[in-house]
Amino acid sequence: EPQLRAKLWDNAHRLYDGLRRLGLPVGPAASPVVAVEMADRANTIRCWQALMEAGIYVNLVVPPASPSTNCLLRNSVSAAHSADQIDAIITAYAGLVKDGLLQPATAA
Repeated sequence: EPQLRAKLWDNAHRLYDGLRRLGLPVGPAASPVVAVEMADRANTIRCWQALMEAGIYVNLVVPPASPSTNCLLRNSVSAAHSADQIDAIITAYAGLVKDGLLQPATAA
């Protein structure tokens, strides 16, 4: 289904670009799975909990399950997500930055 593939990549780019605009370390390219890399395990867990409480489901990945010594907040998008849903994810992360839970300069 070309339309679904196009919508998936539109959503992936929307999330990736939004998180990059916040200054978050999200890797070199957009993907249906966008991981925010963080160095501090305890703070990563706090951010994960805050996102979950805000209704944003993300996967928490900590060493040794992560590919490096850092932790990850893995965000997955699909073609079924709406632009409003993607924007809600970005807004939730912006709230973490605003509240000082997530600081882009020290995120990774």
